[in-house]
Amino acid sequence: MFQRFRTELREVDLAAMSRRELADVIDEATRTRSALDAIEARAAAALDRLHDEGPAPSPTIRSSSRSSQREADRRAQRADRLAALPGVADALAEGRITSEHADALGGAAAKTSPEAVEASGLLGSAERRPADLFAREVRDWVRAEERARDAAAEQGAAEARRRRQVAARRLVIFEDDDGMTVVHGVFDPITGAEIRQAVGAEVERLYQLDGGRDGGAALVRTPEQRR
Repeated sequence: MFQRFRTELREVDLAAMSRRELADVIDEATRTRSALDAIEARAAAALDRLHDEGPAPSPTIRSSSRSSQREADRRAQRADRLAALPGVADALAEGRITSEHADALGGAAAKTSPEAVEASGLLGSAERRPADLFAREVRDWVRAEERARDAAAEQGAAEARRRRQVAARRLVIFEDDDGMTVVHGVFDPITGAEIRQAVGAEVERLYQLDGGRDGGAALVRTPEQRR
């Protein structure tokens, strides 16, 4: 498939080119490298989907490229992550980003979700920024997403606890053997605070009717007057 392409590359006379032309060659080589990385990732993903008894993508890549195991694992992981990031995969295939950008986006997807990365606008930034600067931006974005996720989880847990507390509310009112009215209740914090406030206001009202803090003995109502 690529034999003619490799032959044509060997025949390019770089010595006869100007600085501008050489810069264009480097630019095209970068785009071509990205496209080849995308093809390798697609091939590795297709290989993984065969589910036959052959070797997995990582040892296949290592054998073909004679790369280190670490590098083969990284490229196999890229293939797996790009399968869930079609927008990123297309940008790599078109040479709009490099494999470094793709790996940064794949790592972000692993820590958040592919859907969040695809919808984040990070891909547009990847097309404009060098990979090292873009990696910092991705790390900041991931931290912000994790903080938002943790906050949402805490809020969800608080809401779930509130629902459990509301469901556990109960109130029992009865008369004991002496004819005294007994009130026993269990309430969630919000309802409990409302009851405390209402009961406190009523206690204060009755206390003032009994003469309050400044009332003398003559002003304090008798038990018969309280009825």
